[in-house]
Amino acid sequence: MMNALAGMMLIAAAAVGGPGGPGVPALSEAQRAQLETATDRTSRLDEGALYALLENVRTWEAGDYRGAEWPDYEAIRAEPAAARGELYLIEGTFEGVTPRYRLSRPGPWGEALTGWGVGVGPEPPAAIVYFVDPDGQLTEQPPRPGAEVRLVGRFYKVWTDRDRSGEQWEYLTFIARSAEATRSGGRADTALPGGPTLFVMVLLLVAGLVFVLWRLRKMTGRAIAPRRLRRSASASDLEAMEETAADETLPDDPEQALAELERRRREDTSN
Repeated sequence: MMNALAGMMLIAAAAVGGPGGPGVPALSEAQRAQLETATDRTSRLDEGALYALLENVRTWEAGDYRGAEWPDYEAIRAEPAAARGELYLIEGTFEGVTPRYRLSRPGPWGEALTGWGVGVGPEPPAAIVYFVDPDGQLTEQPPRPGAEVRLVGRFYKVWTDRDRSGEQWEYLTFIARSAEATRSGGRADTALPGGPTLFVMVLLLVAGLVFVLWRLRKMTGRAIAPRRLRRSASASDLEAMEETAADETLPDDPEQALAELERRRREDTSN
């Protein structure tokens, strides 16, 4: 329910921002023409069409979802040419990191691509997302298997590959800039570029509690301080009086002592 609500909010933001907004630039005419040369259902991933998407995606701002649409994966699989280059909001289960895919044309996107398997249907992983990630952060800090992830990517092509048993699989491939883990499946979220993390939220909560405790302690200190000062002042005055009394002793003779007390009383009254 929460993921569906979050998705609706993202789609609403996309409708306001629209495609081609800051961080999600539209494909140029030259890039679209180059992208149309992609060949579906082959084992070759490194085609000229791939670099049109790499050039476009590398200028994105991480975490920008504007212009993204909900994907109909079955429709994309049936007619990949109609979906090629379109911007989609992808939500699914993290299945693992694919081996780094070395490119024949290195550029600002790096020499190799990081790939994530993302389960979005009954045949995991139904999608493979390759990231423009020159620093390799998405390889070094991936989420844990089973974590729910969210990202925005442009559709590239239907790519075929065989697993270790020799069985052939078809994957929907996308090119993206960043991703975020939305839920870890019972374990701590992993920090990923492009989105807030559980760690940041906990840190803010702890900071708020510390501030509240500090304010309460400060207010309590103000209320107690005057009473402490009065008690300290009274004790000091008492000690001073005792010291004065010890220094000004009365005569041993009772009559002389009474006379001395009367004299002191008069002096105090005149003063």
